Amino acid sequence: PGWQGILFDNTSDSESVLSYCKIKGAHTALTMVSSSPEISHCIFTENNTAIYIKEFSCPGIYENRIIQNLETGIYSNRSEPVIEKNTITENKNHGIIIASGSPVIQNNNIYKNTGFDLLVESSGSSVLSVQNNWWGTKDVIVLSDRIKGSVSYASIMDGPWPHGKPM
Repeated sequence: PGWQGILFDNTSDSESVLSYCKIKGAHTALTMVSSSPEISHCIFTENNTAIYIKEFSCPGIYENRIIQNLETGIYSNRSEPVIEKNTITENKNHGIIIASGSPVIQNNNIYKNTGFDLLVESSGSSVLSVQNNWWGTKDVIVLSDRIKGSVSYASIMDGPWPHGKPM
């Protein structure tokens, strides 16, 4: 990757929107620090990390394709992103890493990432609930090898979003 990427630093959602773009070849395509922009309909590909969220950010991440990045699709630390209706696949490290925080992760296609599709690193008593996502399989035994950490996925999709139904 040849450039650093885009930075949202201490911005609010009303003034920050990133839509209908392709971000390719960056060290970290998009970094959010204490910011809550809306990110929609973008393609993030061939970056080291596609999206890095930190320091109490609350972005809305909707209907993006986060594919074939060299490391991680989305990394979130001490933040509460809403991650909905995205395709997160074929990333070389992990699809999503949650270091800490309380994200909403629902109605996504998250599958075929080299490491875990979802890795929750935070320790403690809280359980992250991720509902109605397509994980590339309906087999919960296979799925249990693709998700690591304190995670509840009681309701999964029977096929890819938007046509899959909760089961």
